[in-house]
Amino acid sequence: MKHSVFLLLILLFGALSPLHAQHVGYKQYTVADGLVQSEVTKLHQDQKGFIWVGTKMGISRFDGITFETIRDSANVLRSVIWFMDNLNDSALIVLTSRGYGLITYEKTGMRIKAEPLSEPFLSFWIRNGKAEILTTQGEDLAVIAIDHTGLHTQKVPFPGLSNEEFFSRTRCRNYYASKYGDFNFLDLERLLAP
Repeated sequence: MKHSVFLLLILLFGALSPLHAQHVGYKQYTVADGLVQSEVTKLHQDQKGFIWVGTKMGISRFDGITFETIRDSANVLRSVIWFMDNLNDSALIVLTSRGYGLITYEKTGMRIKAEPLSEPFLSFWIRNGKAEILTTQGEDLAVIAIDHTGLHTQKVPFPGLSNEEFFSRTRCRNYYASKYGDFNFLDLERLLAP
């Protein structure tokens, strides 16, 4: 008898539970909804709550209802989006396969500054309101810093490394580099210190 009552209670609660269950909303967004392209490479939510969607063909900003495709005159942002992050409360940095874009919120809307980068970049990070990009310039290494004022380049004084090196990022801005059996430690914090 106890088992029958227990079984009856389980069936009763099982039958009633869908009435009280929470249903999580789900919606798949596509190009038909305004997304610039369907292959998403990066997602980022900024301080204002907008969702930035990086794809293989550009970037869209989503306000929860509609998508806005972000364009620039040089078509730098109309390429593969590799990285997005906030530089500060009002600026977003975007690194693409063609260069970088700096999107700044202003009182009248958004200001978009985009420039191509001819050098391939090895790695990047955000520090003190700047996007810093480790790149090669010929046989030298350089760090390109991008902030609200624009682009600044500083060569890295580390002889013997070239664009054929293999770089592996560890913690923060430290890198290990090797080539043909050699092994080097690249401490960018110390090398770039004033």
